[in-house]
Amino acid sequence: MTDRLTPEREAEIAMRDLIATKGPWGLYESGTMIDVAADLEETGCGYRARREIARFEDEPLDNDPTHREWTAEEDWEQVRIDAEFVAHARTDVPVLLAELSAVRAERDTAHAELEQLRTSRWDATKVVADLESRLRATHSELAAAHAQTAGSALPSPEDTADGDESPHIYLTAIRHQAGHAHDFTKAGRMAEALEHVEAIERLLAVYRRAVGA
Repeated sequence: MTDRLTPEREAEIAMRDLIATKGPWGLYESGTMIDVAADLEETGCGYRARREIARFEDEPLDNDPTHREWTAEEDWEQVRIDAEFVAHARTDVPVLLAELSAVRAERDTAHAELEQLRTSRWDATKVVADLESRLRATHSELAAAHAQTAGSALPSPEDTADGDESPHIYLTAIRHQAGHAHDFTKAGRMAEALEHVEAIERLLAVYRRAVGA
């Protein structure tokens, strides 16, 4: 397994890329040789280039035991492959370094967003606890209001006109708002839940005035 890329090794690769002859590098094959050159341009009877980089020749030194049975054609094909690797390295290495930098930046952004989500989740937990506390207080106030009006003969919904401000209308509205606040809290939609809790508080104030509390 190849060792992980260390910052020091990455810096060495970047330095070699920086000081090497500028590309692009091209290939020119003629007979039993292949030239790698910068800004190579074929002329029809050879080539011209800004600078020759390397020359690959037929039958290079090869002590690899797995190549002992190779034919001349197989050996020459490997020469071509190696020459292409060298020529393309001039543009491949900068691309890989740039991609590494981009991926590292994306990773850092993802880590920052994850940390922000963790913080937001903690904040949301505190908001939920606050909502639950306020809802419990609201339920306690409703229970107290029911106790104060237990002896009163309030009209039923069937006996109440649409425009009537009988107290039970406010209690019904409070019950509906509490249900919405509960559902939004479970769904993690704190802004909507808070709106319904605030509506409950306003309805309680109106209810108290209606029953003279």
